[in-house]
Amino acid sequence: MSNKNCNHKVPCGCGDSSLTTPPPCNSLGDCLGELCQESVGQKCVVYDNHSFTYDVNGTEFNVNQGDRLDEIIQKILIYLNDPTCINTAPVGMYATLVLKDSITLVWEGSDIIGYNVTYTDGIAPITVSTLTKSITISALVPDTEYSITVVGQSTPLCPSVTIKIKTKIA
Repeated sequence: MSNKNCNHKVPCGCGDSSLTTPPPCNSLGDCLGELCQESVGQKCVVYDNHSFTYDVNGTEFNVNQGDRLDEIIQKILIYLNDPTCINTAPVGMYATLVLKDSITLVWEGSDIIGYNVTYTDGIAPITVSTLTKSITISALVPDTEYSITVVGQSTPLCPSVTIKIKTKIA
């Protein structure tokens, strides 16, 4: 372990003490702090090496320089489910804004006609359409978890991963 000057007497890096601020992921009970000195969101980790590809039975799986970790993980899951969907399913889906009664989502996808967005709180699914790679779903119930999937409107019909997002407390 190196002894860099971090303005304190313990070594920098893994030897530091835990963060004491509550991480945003802990929504139940008391937060004991984060084990790691730094917590980095998947959207913030960018693959910066050379692009690569892997061919499985004639279908290529590509990881490109500049891809973000959340997109890569979503692509892997989509590929495992149906390799033919790897180039057409929406990926990189995440919420840009979560309020008590609405969720705004964005994603990456092929340039197709439009998308169907299906969301449910576990009772009855609702599907809405959009021509863009984003949507704001409104009239939601506060403090409720929603499962959301996006599917392109052109064939083959290839779904995104399903993300789960909880609206804010009223």
